[in-house]
Amino acid sequence: MEFLVSGVYGRKDLYAFQRAVRARSRNGYQTFFRWWGAVMGAWMLYAGARAVAASVSEGATAVLWVSTILPMGLLTLIGVYLLTAGITDRSFLNEWKTWLNYAYKRQTITYRFGEKRFEEILNGSELRFAYATIGSLYEDGKRFYLFINGQNAHLIRKADFQQGEPDAFRAFIEAKTGLHFLKTK
Repeated sequence: MEFLVSGVYGRKDLYAFQRAVRARSRNGYQTFFRWWGAVMGAWMLYAGARAVAASVSEGATAVLWVSTILPMGLLTLIGVYLLTAGITDRSFLNEWKTWLNYAYKRQTITYRFGEKRFEEILNGSELRFAYATIGSLYEDGKRFYLFINGQNAHLIRKADFQQGEPDAFRAFIEAKTGLHFLKTK
């Protein structure tokens, strides 16, 4: 059986790809340190604000500003950063950067999946890949992601199948790689 998929990938596709990358790379340690950073940030914010408030109520002099208020203000800023960096994962910036760096805007990418290998056809050139190069499989409601490594994947939109069906493709790729698709949002 052969599958043929052809499409032009847009910003929404790359944003979805970034979400799949984040889902793939999340582990317990990252989650722990994100929340630990948020807790420490909240504590530093509280301590810094309390020290600045106490210093101001005593009457701030130039020496007091340099010795207490300035360091506590910096502590407060670091606390704000840790708090926000822990709670948000800067996904919007990563998604936007991925789109800006995407080299194939407005170009049709065609994938042909055969029995022994799959091919990526772009601008008349053809790249061939063994199924063994696929390290993990993810999917969301509209796309398949065939990950080669942590940051690189072949993105296959389910609506772009010209030959074959998405459900048959899922079973085919799982059989060829020995892997199973994991769901992502």
